[in-house]
Amino acid sequence: MSENVASADPLVSEAARHLMDAGGKRFRPLILALGAQMGDPTRAEIVPAALVVELTHLATLYHDDVMDEAAVRRGALSANARWGNSVA
Repeated sequence: MSENVASADPLVSEAARHLMDAGGKRFRPLILALGAQMGDPTRAEIVPAALVVELTHLATLYHDDVMDEAAVRRGALSANARWGNSVA
């Protein structure tokens, strides 16, 4: 996931990594990988699909924090509290 949120711009990289680095259970990619066992678990698309699911979830967390004007997410300052709504 780190490679996929990297950017040449340091602020963009830091903001994109913010919630990812805060941790989380990462159940969504696990559920996708377990579901793949019902078909062909060797397909190359499984890992990218799991990545898309988790990155989409993280994006919804940023959105929720902006909409709710949350100060904290996963025990850390929310992105909007740290950088403002425009960056978040």
